[in-house]
Amino acid sequence: MSIIPLAWKDKPSLIERLLPAQKISAEAQKERKAGAGQTLTALGSYWKGRKPLILAKACVLGALLPATDNPEADLEVFELLMAIDDEAFVRRGFRKNPIKIYKTLKAHSRLNNQTASRLFAVRWRESRKFGSKNDQILPFDPSAIDEIIVDPNKTLIWNPAIDEQTRLKWETEFVRCHDYPTRVSEAKRPEECDDATLYGPIW
Repeated sequence: MSIIPLAWKDKPSLIERLLPAQKISAEAQKERKAGAGQTLTALGSYWKGRKPLILAKACVLGALLPATDNPEADLEVFELLMAIDDEAFVRRGFRKNPIKIYKTLKAHSRLNNQTASRLFAVRWRESRKFGSKNDQILPFDPSAIDEIIVDPNKTLIWNPAIDEQTRLKWETEFVRCHDYPTRVSEAKRPEECDDATLYGPIW
């Protein structure tokens, strides 16, 4: 395989065609608000004037990736590598308890009762046996959700019978019910996450 000098000199990089500026701005704002928690801040006073890492990463990555004739696919790849796509927020810690997920999906008309009964279950224990290993896993009846919420001996859980991919699918659907600033405010910053956990599933 030979290298052709300047073969790409007239081909635009991704940053010349598109950049999800609003998402990058929201991420950069959260990083700035972290104060002393910003990565690299403690290494020296010369870092105080630096640009947010998320912005620097976006610019470098955007300059390295080529722009193709499919801007939607280009954007998808860019967001995956930046960990700013919908599914990445699950890995960034935007994971709520099943009650919150169920109520949000129902409120946005993204979950029907039949599917909810399949996805969730109820863990029940008698108060006299608090801490017992003999907890019972019961089927979930959506019509009884208010009772489950107020009963200290009942907890809504993910159905142990569903696989991880199915759970991830619905947790991602939960993420899509929220606007981007809300996701950013309640999730970890990408640089706070373990790289293998954050980026491993996309390769």
